[in-house]
Amino acid sequence: MPPTNTHTTFDWEVVLDALEDQKCVLFLGPQLYTAPGGGVMEEALAEALGAQNPDNPFIRNYYEEDGFFLFREARFRRRVVRQIRQFYEQPFPESQELLEKVARIPFHLIFLMTPDNLLLDTLRRGGYPFQHDFYFRNQPAKDYVFPTRDNPLIYHMLGCLEEDESLVLTHNDLFDYLHSVFNSNSMHQELKTELADAYNYLFLGLPFEKWYLQLLLRVLSLHTDKLKSLERFASRPEAPTEKGLFEEQFNIEFVPDQAPAFIEELYRHCEGRGLLRPLPEQSGHGTVEAAFAKIQKWIARADIQKAMEELKGLLEPYRPRSEELLRELLLLMSSYQNLEKQSQLGIDGPEAGKEKNRIIYALLNLMDEAKKLT
Repeated sequence: MPPTNTHTTFDWEVVLDALEDQKCVLFLGPQLYTAPGGGVMEEALAEALGAQNPDNPFIRNYYEEDGFFLFREARFRRRVVRQIRQFYEQPFPESQELLEKVARIPFHLIFLMTPDNLLLDTLRRGGYPFQHDFYFRNQPAKDYVFPTRDNPLIYHMLGCLEEDESLVLTHNDLFDYLHSVFNSNSMHQELKTELADAYNYLFLGLPFEKWYLQLLLRVLSLHTDKLKSLERFASRPEAPTEKGLFEEQFNIEFVPDQAPAFIEELYRHCEGRGLLRPLPEQSGHGTVEAAFAKIQKWIARADIQKAMEELKGLLEPYRPRSEELLRELLLLMSSYQNLEKQSQLGIDGPEAGKEKNRIIYALLNLMDEAKKLT
C-alpha cells in the first residue's frame, strides 16, 4: 500500500529520485533529538553541565545564544568534555526509534552537527556498514573512500567525542574551524566535491537561530552564488526572520513539519518505493558472532582503530554491565591515538612497536571478556 502523503504541496519524488541517484545529502542538527525524559537536547546538556551556574568550577561563561563555552582555565576543557561524553552515553529512548529510521533511509552522505555517537551506535547495533570521519582542526584528512548507499559516510562537522581536541566548543574553536575547513586542511577536498556535486540537500533539526550557521554553509560552498538548480529543504525555524534569511541567501524551501515528522514521512515514502536499506538477516547470537569476526578481520588488516570502534559499538547495547570494559577500551583507544599522533609527527621511538603490540594484545583480551558478557 503506498504511503499517505501528508504534505499536499511537497514533491517527495524529488527527494526519492536524489536518494536513488546518490545525490541527496542529509544535515542533522541537535533539534532532531529529544533529550532523555523529554525536552530540548541543548538545554538538557547545559543543565547537566551546570553551564549557567555562576559558581561552576570549570565553566566561566556559557553563551546560550550560540551554545559555546568559556572555560575558567584551558586545562578544564578536558573535564567538561568528560561530562559531555557522560551525558551522551546515557540512553536516549525518545530518539531511538527515529534514529533507526534514519539508519534505514539510503543516504550516502550524512553530516552531523552534534558530537555524539547516537547514530553511529544505531548503525552498529543494526549491523549496517558505514564509514565515519570527523573534523579535526589542522589535521590531515583521512584517505577518502567514495560513499555509497550501501556504505554511507557519516561525518561529524564540528568534531566528535572520540577525539577530545576535535570538538568545537568555544568561539576560538569555531574560528579555527572556519579557517581550517576553508583552506581544505581538515576536510578532504574530494568530500567537498562530493557535497558540491549533490543536487538535493535536507537540513533537519539545524539551529537556524545560531549566527554562525550561515558561515558554516558558506564555507561548504552551499550558498546560491556558487550552486544552481538545487533543491534544498529544511524543517522550519522558529523565527520568521530566520526563515526569510535562509530562503533568500540559500534558496532553502522550508517544509511544514518539524524534523522528526519529516523523517517519519520520508521513511514511509522510501518504504513505498522499496528504497529502505534491508534489515540484517542475522539476529541474536549469530549477529554477535559476526561482529566478533568483523573485529578480528580489522585486527588482521592492522586497522586497530576500526577494530576498537567495532568493539565499542558491540559493547554499547550491554550497558550498564559493559561499563568497565568500555572504560578500559576508551583508555586503550586514547593510547593508540597518541601512538598514531607520534608516528605522524615522526617522533615515535624504538619502543613504538612494542607499545603497539601491547595495545593489540590488550584489545584481544578485551574481546575475550566481551564474549563472556555477550
